[in-house]
Amino acid sequence: MSTRPITALLQFSGIAFGSRTVASEEVDAAYGMPKGKLRERAGILSLAYSADSETEVTLAARAAEHCLRDASVLPEAVDWIIASSETHHAFPSLAAQVHRAIGGRESCGALDVGGACLGLLNALAVANSFVQSGQAGCVLVVTGDVHSRTLTPERVAGEFGGLFGDGGSAFLVQRGVIDSAANYFSPRDFFFGCASQLQEAIQISAEPVDRLRVVFDGDALSRAATARLELCIRELEKRSGVSRSEVGAFATHQPNPRLVKLLAKKSGIPLERFPMIADTRGNLGSTTCAAALHSGLHRLRSSASTKRQPILIVTMHQHADMVADAFSAGATGYALKHQSEAELIEAVRTTLGRTPYLAPQLPRELLPDGDEAPSAATAKHGVLAHLSSREREIFDLIVRGFTNEAMAGTLSISVKTVETHRSHINRKLRVHSTGELIRLAALNGLISH
Repeated sequence: MSTRPITALLQFSGIAFGSRTVASEEVDAAYGMPKGKLRERAGILSLAYSADSETEVTLAARAAEHCLRDASVLPEAVDWIIASSETHHAFPSLAAQVHRAIGGRESCGALDVGGACLGLLNALAVANSFVQSGQAGCVLVVTGDVHSRTLTPERVAGEFGGLFGDGGSAFLVQRGVIDSAANYFSPRDFFFGCASQLQEAIQISAEPVDRLRVVFDGDALSRAATARLELCIRELEKRSGVSRSEVGAFATHQPNPRLVKLLAKKSGIPLERFPMIADTRGNLGSTTCAAALHSGLHRLRSSASTKRQPILIVTMHQHADMVADAFSAGATGYALKHQSEAELIEAVRTTLGRTPYLAPQLPRELLPDGDEAPSAATAKHGVLAHLSSREREIFDLIVRGFTNEAMAGTLSISVKTVETHRSHINRKLRVHSTGELIRLAALNGLISH
């Protein structure tokens, strides 16, 4: 039985920007500012504005659909939708409207959380708690912000309103097991605070005749942001044991690109470690940090796949389920302690060459076939691309209605090995039951009639 800890995993995300790209000079003109002010003072080259048909709901739903499709997760498998937005102030809530837009099941919860530019972190913290506590197995976190219809030239000054663009995001937080072979990230510590002494530096409230009263002390907020980012980084280094120089990406809020450059300089971190969003999209509110996180996750996932080193397991255990677990967890080779010196040297050489190795005494059916050419079914149906040949055989038998005992007899393996393979299939396909697996197969045309 696997002893890998169950935790919340973050592997899939989606992003959707307003489909209109507006040059910063056009925004300067719209707000009555000197030409080039946004570019020179804030570092904003262009902004993402929504088309007439786009709203917080459609942007969030579009990002959610991309996320779920990449994860091969059906909307019916989502247990909770947690949403955050700076600009959505309508009823039903953003989460409820996204639930309807993607076709969530009736028993799926829908919850909106606040926090303005901090909204994504609040939503992720709630999702992480739901999964870790066992209240949910699959939580969809979404954001959606449309500032271009709220912070208009008729309502606010350009020095503030001209900084903002539109976008939506989605992240899937799922219950799973730690697996070094998978390209995912696991949320760890969340820590928060409230600098109430700075509330005088930024205030927004409604005024008569459909105007907004805005108090915005950019200098005070910039000083506070740089000081507190340093404190946050120190706290993260202390909690994680990872120095800032080893961190692959910092997904921060980006009021404007100039401030991000200042933050990088004062913290001693290369600017390229901050995935830049605001320079071509503008400040997206709760979606800014989300877009930076989405970019950082994809960047790190791509680099991790090229840096992973081969792993050779040398052990006394010969149980089939332990061998299967080792390969599923990312091992390249599996050797036994009582093998001869020559065999162990060969195991090391084979593994260093990134070729799967299995002790000769063990059944060859346990050897992963990662180097094998994809089957016709895999090439046609990408949903099975991550399954081994044995797992695809078992997948086919499951959808044909075979019991575990019948599969064991058909494939000449033990029932325990069948159960282990089924567990790996469910994890890789992100399903939680045989019913969900059958629905996935039907939706992807993998059931023969």
